[in-house]
Amino acid sequence: EILRIEQIDFQLAVNQAEAAVASTEFALKLAKANAEVARNDWETMQKSHRRLTGSTLQNEPDGLVLHEPQLKQAEANLASAKAVLDLALLRLERTVIKAPFACIIRQKHIDIVQFVNAGTPAATLFSIAVAEIEAGISQSELAGISIPGSKALIILRLGEKSFHWDGLV
Repeated sequence: EILRIEQIDFQLAVNQAEAAVASTEFALKLAKANAEVARNDWETMQKSHRRLTGSTLQNEPDGLVLHEPQLKQAEANLASAKAVLDLALLRLERTVIKAPFACIIRQKHIDIVQFVNAGTPAATLFSIAVAEIEAGISQSELAGISIPGSKALIILRLGEKSFHWDGLV
């Protein structure tokens, strides 16, 4: 993680989008229930008419009678709310900037609370996957080094701290 943008506004947008999805899911359930009631009412009316007259009104009810437009609108609203949620989640995810490789930050170009524009460099990074170290070795020490490509232990002492890495000659 190289840097993190303030997330509160983005998290709020996610929360609002989640609430909108929940609301539109409820509206869709309600529209489905209303459509089912309308279908049952139509079938009951059809049966009553057939019983009284011996004939049917029509083969299939009109889509408007069965609340089909309302059902389609509720489905569209839910799809839209889910798209808004996906966008809010994507924007929240993008508040964290990560390097695509193992690295160290060599130089920071921005500071906390600084406003930046797209394309503004945030930092200079250096990969830590491979490092080439030149070491001065005396002739007496050279005799103890085996063939190039053999394993080596790199030790870096900084004050009282000591760092160790595996390496190759």
